[in-house]
Amino acid sequence: MTSIKAFSLIELMIALAIITLLSSFAIPAYQDYSIKTRVAEAISLVKPLQIAVAENAANGTWIGSGLPADYYKLNAIYFAKSTNLPKAVKSIIFDTTSGWITITFKGQPIDNKTLFIMPKYKASGSSLTYVIESDPNTGTKIPSDRISWGCRSADLATPLNLTRGTLPGKYAPQWCNEVPPDIN
Repeated sequence: MTSIKAFSLIELMIALAIITLLSSFAIPAYQDYSIKTRVAEAISLVKPLQIAVAENAANGTWIGSGLPADYYKLNAIYFAKSTNLPKAVKSIIFDTTSGWITITFKGQPIDNKTLFIMPKYKASGSSLTYVIESDPNTGTKIPSDRISWGCRSADLATPLNLTRGTLPGKYAPQWCNEVPPDIN
């Protein structure tokens, strides 16, 4: 007589319990990873703006000149054309007086959450960090050192009264949640 080998009911229930336990950790981690990917895509989308700001500031010209054609102007603010935005981005707004870039997201759980990206520089011989000021009539005060970029999420740890985005820090890159030591 040939014996039939099969799994018992208890063995199947144990396997099901293990799969359930593993998926209870894997699914939320995957969802967070997916959102972080959408945020990173939005940040990479503003690189042409960052390059334009750095070049214009280095030349002393108004930071709103020579911007990519994907943006339209309304007063001193530029808006990204919605046809060029990824599906997770509601808007990208560029302020030509300060160089601040505001990214607003769409889709749960980051719907209507914002992330600020701003240019800054250190003055020669100073430990203070300054933000850029620009005017279409007078241009930009040429920074005396290289321009770096800051990012502000909701979890920015700071005792200062700095403007923060509303995007939770767990979805933002790490550099958006840290205050540089030279901010005063």
